[in-house]
Amino acid sequence: MDATGIDKHEVALFLDEVDKDIVIEAPHDSWNQPRPDDIVVVEVGENSSATIFRIHCWRVGAGVPLTAGGVSLDRCVRTMRRGEEATFKAKDGESVPAARVRLPCLHRCEDLRGDGRLVRTTLRDGHRWQMPQEGSELRVRFSWQALPAAVAASVAGALELGARGKGVEQAQEETALEIRGAADQFAEVAGSPEVATLRLALLRRFGGTITVCVAGEGGLCASSALRVLRGGSLVSASSAGVAAVEAAEEVRQEIEAAAVTALGTTQQRAEREVTISLDEGRCVCSAEDWIPGLAGLRVLSDLRVGQRCSVRLAPDLAFGAQGLPDFGVPPDATLEYDVELLQIMKLEDISLDGSGRITKKTTHEGEGYDHPAEGAEVVLRVEARDHASGAVLVEDCELK
Repeated sequence: MDATGIDKHEVALFLDEVDKDIVIEAPHDSWNQPRPDDIVVVEVGENSSATIFRIHCWRVGAGVPLTAGGVSLDRCVRTMRRGEEATFKAKDGESVPAARVRLPCLHRCEDLRGDGRLVRTTLRDGHRWQMPQEGSELRVRFSWQALPAAVAASVAGALELGARGKGVEQAQEETALEIRGAADQFAEVAGSPEVATLRLALLRRFGGTITVCVAGEGGLCASSALRVLRGGSLVSASSAGVAAVEAAEEVRQEIEAAAVTALGTTQQRAEREVTISLDEGRCVCSAEDWIPGLAGLRVLSDLRVGQRCSVRLAPDLAFGAQGLPDFGVPPDATLEYDVELLQIMKLEDISLDGSGRITKKTTHEGEGYDHPAEGAEVVLRVEARDHASGAVLVEDCELK
């Protein structure tokens, strides 16, 4: 197994057992391959058609018994990169048609300390090359919830603390998310952000595999655009007359409310934006309920603008036995944060003598590579404020 957690020997053995043909190469900037504990979203269709007839979502290595083309889907995705589309067929499965498999989404799961106490799962990739550096100011949106003990210790949680590899029997269970409507509209609805958020909520609540498919005719709640079933039993269904995309948000709220009722009450804080300064190896933030200490710095240190992630924090790295009563954090609480990096503002000392008396803060990166040269004419938009009070000294205006 290499440093990335991928067993290259196992991958090589698997490729000897199957016929794999790449239909669409992964994008040039997509280099990550799924590894154990990552969450993957896989579209499956027939080799003879580009039509997608089901979507699966699961945590790699969780013992999920899904197959396509006579081979394990869990082993298939470990040979792929995000955005890749390929066909797979077992070499000894002559009567089994090849399956077309696409990996549109990969949520990287990282154990940032190596002991399961600080785990980060990327929910959306960032963009550009810039990452936070010492002296940067960051604009961050975050929220948190204190997890019930049953969730914090269970493999049904989205991120498992200290119990990886256990509970495989439970992890093999499948949850069906059925979408009613025309088959040619299935891919569009199933790929919507609302359905993607519902998929992750179901994986968090039930574990195992989440399978998104077209609903059959009749059955329970036949008038619902969207319904959730486990073992053939109805778990939740949208209200009649609500379109599938809007129904996904309705069902997600119902699933999460039911989880709180079943597993115990939980405290949470709604999302808000804050400014965080990286100064002398620590995060300086006015929000007292931000991820404390070096854990917060580690979470932010290699994010890119636009990246959103879920962070699970063990009690001793959060607020310990005391909790944070003023913000509703109970004692010994496992916290799960939702963190999004909105902006990186770089600070530079531009004073001629290096005294720090004049500091430039970049709030928006420019485009292109040209800089003003001697003799050039420029147009500047300027506003001046008092640093201490924020009072406007010079109204927003243009200077030539």
